[in-house]
Parts: sequence; structure tokens; C-alpha cells
Amino acid sequence: MMFKQYQNKRVTVEAWHFDGTCSAAIEFVHANQKGTYFKYDGQDNVSLYFYTRAGVVVANPGDYIIRDAQGVLCSCKPAIFAETYSAIDLGTISFTANLAQAVYEGRKTKTRRKLGTQPDEGGLSFSPVFGEWIDATRLYAKPYFVGNQLRVLINNDTDGRFPQETNIVIEITNVRAERLHAITDDEIIAEGAYKFPSDSGGWKFGRGEQEYDTPREAYRALWGSIYGKDSWDENPWVWVITFQRT
Repeated sequence: MMFKQYQNKRVTVEAWHFDGTCSAAIEFVHANQKGTYFKYDGQDNVSLYFYTRAGVVVANPGDYIIRDAQGVLCSCKPAIFAETYSAIDLGTISFTANLAQAVYEGRKTKTRRKLGTQPDEGGLSFSPVFGEWIDATRLYAKPYFVGNQLRVLINNDTDGRFPQETNIVIEITNVRAERLHAITDDEIIAEGAYKFPSDSGGWKFGRGEQEYDTPREAYRALWGSIYGKDSWDENPWVWVITFQRT
């Protein structure tokens, strides 16, 4: 008989630290309504209960509730959690409240960001040698790389739907450079534009916004609200960042 060596596969999970308060228990039940409940003994002792394929699981104050890639929940004692897991340090990316809502709903899978330094008249091309976008004189380092995981931040939360930092996490799947006006209607829809009502209304990016006859008009207005009224006419070079929710 011959033993072989094996090692654990690296697994990324989501976890939430239950602090034992009633407000935290209510938050958990509201977020995971099916098969979850809590018990309060009237003396500040709160326990969470949730159903899994293995039966009912109990989480006591101080425990971590773990959700794996398949969405299965389990409870873990803090000492075991500390020995087993370490936090992932995520980068961040900012959106307006309406665009963050579109990311959350899965309507937005692309974003464009203006290059801080615009290239010379010859424009940009991708160099397979350097693995970067270049013009005649310099390299242009991408702001994000494929595989980067970023937490979504709100930069103008005016209606209270999101806190400044959200629980939305995205993973970058592609980054390229192009001129702003190269954007197509399909890509504008991937930027979060939608028609409201769905059949006869105009195009916009979120509630409370003006509606426009075409996706392009709506995107032009959105771009101008972020980068300035005349910025669309400048047709700058932009980073086209494609992502997915994790």
C-alpha cells in the first residue's frame, strides 16, 4: 500500500460575524428568509437557527456564519475560524447609487473610465511584448487586471438605498482601451441602460433620471454628469472594464 501526498484546495468563502445582538439576528433572517429564525431568551442571549441538508444549525454569539460557493451555510466557532481563514484584502471601485443598483441586479457588467493622461495623436495600441497599452512614447498601466476582485463603493448615495461601502463584490474579466465614441448600443445596455417602461418609454440608467430616445443619448448625458458637459465631444480614450458579480 502506497500513501500519496495531498493538500487542501484553496477555497474562497463568504463569512459574517454574528455579534449576538437582536438587530444582527433580524438582519440575518431578513437576508436569508427561507428556513432561518432566531431565539431570544429575554436576557440578551440570542441564537440563530437555519436549515441545511444536514439538519438545523445553531449559531451562537461570536460564531461566524460561512456561505460557500454553492450558497450553503454553516456555523463556525471563532477559534476554528481564525485558524482556518484569513480575510481577503479587496480593492474598491466607485459607482453612483443608480449604477451600483444596476450592478447588484446584474444589468451592469461594463464600465468605462477616462484615461488620466490622454495619448498622443497616434492613439493607443496593445503591445503583446509589454502586455500593456502603449503610444509612441509611453506605457499606459491598466487600472485593474483580470481576476481582480473589487468591492463596490457608492460615491453619491443621496437616497439612502446603500451605505458608502456595500457588500457587492465584482471580479474583473477583461480590460481594454478605446475611444469613447466606439461604444455601441449593446455595450451601453451592458453599462446599465434600460428602457422604462420596457416597451414604450425612454432610456435611462436609474430611477429619478431623465429619459432619452436612444441608449446613446442616455449614455452621453450620464458621461457628461460625471466628467463634465463637454467631455463627450472630446471623445477621449477610455478604459473599458468588463466584470461579473461574485
